Amino acid sequence: NMFITCLFIVVVTHCTSSVSSVLPGDVSQPLEVLLDQAVSLYHEEKWPQSVNMFEKALVNYKMSKHAAVACIGKCKTANIFKEINEDLTDFPLLKAVGDLVAQASCIKICSEEHPFGDFNKRALRWDIARDLELRKPYNYLQFAYYKMNKIKKACQAVYTYHQVHTENQDTIANIEFYKTLPDVQDSYFTDLEADASYNLFIEAAAAYDDKKYEVVVDKIEKCLVSFFKAVTDCESLCFKPVELITFQRFMKAIIDQHHGQVKCCLECEHKLSPVLFGRKVEHFVAKCFSYLQFAYFSLGKWEMAVPAAASVLLLNPNDKDAQNNLDYYESKAEERRLVRDIHFQPRADAVKFFTEKQKKVKFVEEAELMFGEIPYQSLGVHEE
Repeated sequence: NMFITCLFIVVVTHCTSSVSSVLPGDVSQPLEVLLDQAVSLYHEEKWPQSVNMFEKALVNYKMSKHAAVACIGKCKTANIFKEINEDLTDFPLLKAVGDLVAQASCIKICSEEHPFGDFNKRALRWDIARDLELRKPYNYLQFAYYKMNKIKKACQAVYTYHQVHTENQDTIANIEFYKTLPDVQDSYFTDLEADASYNLFIEAAAAYDDKKYEVVVDKIEKCLVSFFKAVTDCESLCFKPVELITFQRFMKAIIDQHHGQVKCCLECEHKLSPVLFGRKVEHFVAKCFSYLQFAYFSLGKWEMAVPAAASVLLLNPNDKDAQNNLDYYESKAEERRLVRDIHFQPRADAVKFFTEKQKKVKFVEEAELMFGEIPYQSLGVHEE
């Protein structure tokens, strides 16, 4: 179809010149090159040089993710109408395809203009992407730092690696070993890859143990905002612009690619959930609302506690404590002037998080029901 071909050409060839960026040293080298050099230097026991290359690789990786999140966020609303000024409402299939191409074009342009966009020009080899997702550079770094007598950095690196390898006995043994060294403090063991929600949750848990419930409320409310933002950014990194192939296979390619993106998005909550006492916090968002429920209750703010309790049950229907809490609140509803249609409803942020997750689950189920098993190669959120 000539119109379809022209549509693709108009959108894909629309581009602007890139903005060059000035970066220190050789950080802007291809990530594969930096990591290959780092590993080679590590095996040669050239510890300072190896550390230098690993650190540059991690900076490169973080910059590339920053650029990707920024551009994908900017281009989510891109559509074909803005590109060609043609209303394709009467051609829904063509409009859907056109919108995908418009988004891909927008991301391409944004990446060319972004100071760190050059890092995203080359698709990472799958094995490299998986190693980074599994934080393997930190496993190299912890030993190299140790050999250089940089014990604090070694503790940080091993703990960062531990977050996605909680059952790895060698990693656990390394942590215990570092704890036996003179002058090593608990504060050395921090997750260098954690977003702000991690520390907020840790601070909230400590305040909870100390019965400082106003602090708990403050920290958990901020933690939820930060965590939802982190999940959104994580989901953005799952998005890959659709690749143009023969039109006859285009729709199947779209389904396959979108299925993979959605499966990737569904891994984000677990991936970003913190590790406490050596174990992942399961149902992390529900856990946050559970803290809030008790903190608000302890402060006498029942009108805030009840929606938090309802949110826990929405996100984790098998939580018997949440059900018992709601039953208790219902028994006191009249006394406390609680209104079922107002106070016993889950909070809006919990409903939004739950609804978006269920939409993704439903899409995966329907796609697999319609097309059978769809191959998906996860980068993995843990590896033992």
